[in-house]
Amino acid sequence: MPTEDTVMAGLNCGTVSSLAWPVLRDGCDAAVTVSDAEALRASKDLDALGVSSGPCGAAPLAGVRAALHDARRRAELDLPEDAVVVLLSTEGVTA
Repeated sequence: MPTEDTVMAGLNCGTVSSLAWPVLRDGCDAAVTVSDAEALRASKDLDALGVSSGPCGAAPLAGVRAALHDARRRAELDLPEDAVVVLLSTEGVTA
């Protein structure tokens, strides 16, 4: 399936994996999309903290920001104040 251009090339998939989708679908409580600008901003912010992360790797940070910054979305997630959110960066900065 055709896809759009994005700086998050590693996340640019036109077809969902038939093996992975049932596990992801059944294990997710929420999903959010992030723009290239949001992923690039997260990558720069991580770099400022000494974390090497390209746009794909920084997408989880951008997603958490998108989900928690909006009061309605945050309320829908119903996270307790002491919630621990783990972000996995799967890509370092590339050339």
